[in-house]
Amino acid sequence: MSLLGWTNIASAVLLALALAFGFYERSGWQGEIAARAQDVAAAEKAVADAAIADQSRTRQLEDQHAAEIARLKENQIARDTAIAAQPATTACAQSPAMRALFDGLRSRPGTAGAGPAGGAGRTRAALSR
Repeated sequence: MSLLGWTNIASAVLLALALAFGFYERSGWQGEIAARAQDVAAAEKAVADAAIADQSRTRQLEDQHAAEIARLKENQIARDTAIAAQPATTACAQSPAMRALFDGLRSRPGTAGAGPAGGAGRTRAALSR
C-alpha cells in the first residue's frame, strides 16, 4: 500500500473514533440534563410542600388570633355594658380615688400628657382640694 492509502485509512479510523467519542460525550451530556431536571423537579416539590405547610400554619395562627380577638371583644362589650349601667354622677372627679390619680399624674412630669398645664398653678382650675 502506498502512503496515501495508509493516510486515508488512518483518517477514516480517526474520524470514526472522533464520532464515537462525540456520541459518547453527547450521551453523558444528555444524562446530565436529565439529572438536573430531576434535581429541579425535587427542589420545586420541596418548595411546594413547604408552601403548603406554611399555609396550614398560617391558617392555624389566624384561627387562634380570631378566637382571641372575639374573646377580647366580648370582654370589651361586657366592660362597656357594666360602665353604662353605672349611675351618672358629678361626684366621681371629687372622689379620693380620682384625687389620688390626678395627684399621681401631676407628679410625673416626664410622662407625656402628665404634669400641670401651663398656668394651672396660678388658677387652680382643674380640681379643688
